[in-house]
Amino acid sequence: MASSIRVNKTCEYCKQEFIAKTIHTRYCSHRCNQKGYKRKERNSKVELAVKAAETPDFRLKHQKVDWHRFEGKPYLTLKEAALLLNITPVTLRRWVKEGVISSSKAGKKHLFERKMLDEKISH
Repeated sequence: MASSIRVNKTCEYCKQEFIAKTIHTRYCSHRCNQKGYKRKERNSKVELAVKAAETPDFRLKHQKVDWHRFEGKPYLTLKEAALLLNITPVTLRRWVKEGVISSSKAGKKHLFERKMLDEKISH
């Protein structure tokens, strides 16, 4: 059912007056609608980033490490070894590929000897 309602409104993006065919219309054109949506999404991402930066637990790379879980383990996974060495898993993979450090493989997973990692830390 077509409506004969015509409402004078102001576009939320370009601030120009236009005649809306419904009471819910917010933008004068499809282009302003697209740009308004992009602006809203960008602003929400900026707000999230600002809130995250203001929180006291905000850390870029540092994680809390529970050292007790490493005790008594003769072999460590890639992530655990990276935490122990205080490097990223990507760096540890690169070191394995370059031969800086050696690992055993169980299927597709790398396993690192704890003794070897302890020697690496002490150097």
